[in-house]
Amino acid sequence: MIDEEYEIIRRIQQGQVNDFEILVIKYQSAVFKLLINMLHNFSTAEELTQDVFVKAYEHLGKFNFNSRFFSWLYRIAINDAISYNQKKKNWSTEQYIPESPEKSAEEIIIADEKQQVLNHCIHQLTEKNKAVIILKYYEHLSYEEIAEVLSINEEKVKSRLFEARKALKNLLEQNHYF
Repeated sequence: MIDEEYEIIRRIQQGQVNDFEILVIKYQSAVFKLLINMLHNFSTAEELTQDVFVKAYEHLGKFNFNSRFFSWLYRIAINDAISYNQKKKNWSTEQYIPESPEKSAEEIIIADEKQQVLNHCIHQLTEKNKAVIILKYYEHLSYEEIAEVLSINEEKVKSRLFEARKALKNLLEQNHYF
């Protein structure tokens, strides 16, 4: 699978630019999901998803085949989300809430309120702690994958995750969630 992606990237680098669509189709929804989780703003996540793929295409010549393409792409997405957040410093109240037809209206409202509190607390974390929480619990990446995406070792991932959980617990307690 990785070799197949590397072959696609090599073809793109050699001028078969239409093959980039293969990578877009494969990763567009994953990048969008990551950005929704980082930003909690549907329209901004859509816009940044497009920007991520434009940047990836423009810089594909610099891809060095030392990491997996998805890790490289996720790193671009995380950097864009962090840059966007640093520019804005105010969080949108527009939320992306997936539909859940098997729940009652009351259950949906309660779950939504809990999710809003959790989102609020996550977005108060430092950027590095926010990224590791989202990659682990929203994107369900392994420690190894998180390390690759963030360009740190697995022990640092575990340390950051411990720090992030502790900070998140404190924020939830401050918001009387615990």
